[in-house]
Amino acid sequence: MQFDQNKIHVLDNFLPENLQKEIIQQVCSANCWYFLTNINDNNTDKFVWSCDNDLDIDGGDHLTKEEITFFLKINLYENYSPVNSQLENLSIKINEYVKFKSNISYFLKNAELIETKINAILPLSLTEVHNDCQLNSQDINSRWSLVYYLNKTSGDLEFWKDYHISNTPDLVIQNKLNRAVFFPSCYWHRAGSPPAWPPRLSLYQSWKLN
Repeated sequence: MQFDQNKIHVLDNFLPENLQKEIIQQVCSANCWYFLTNINDNNTDKFVWSCDNDLDIDGGDHLTKEEITFFLKINLYENYSPVNSQLENLSIKINEYVKFKSNISYFLKNAELIETKINAILPLSLTEVHNDCQLNSQDINSRWSLVYYLNKTSGDLEFWKDYHISNTPDLVIQNKLNRAVFFPSCYWHRAGSPPAWPPRLSLYQSWKLN
């Protein structure tokens, strides 16, 4: 799919205030990083709710006690801790709202949700330009990504027309609380890391349109 800026939808005030606050409360609690996974018929993990951090803490002596505690907390998911029912219910509520009540629900009427997860990026982390699907897959045109900004910090969403042919992105979507960005999963992009505390928190969803 050729890069088309008009296919990148920026959606402000995306979630209702009560749901937004509920997500923040869960994300900022220790239990938020519990890991929930289902195994489908192909024996492939499908992450319904998880934490993916992409963190680089080389030279970690500059981290504060708060940052180190946060880093250890988000890595609890590697222990495959059992998910609590409150978090599982929250995941279901988010998925249902996005599909049936949000301002992109017309896109998702017959869509299949592939994945929902929380991304956390600590200040000064190294992030890579990537896309969210295999470029040679048959369903490349039907795969779309949703990124929702969970907290007020820096760390913008950067897009390239081609794979990182320059250090300067072709499009930058500013990080803004309660803003979502909906775009084709094959687009090359990167999450910028904040220069200082707090970390960049975002909700990510992968959708397959039918």
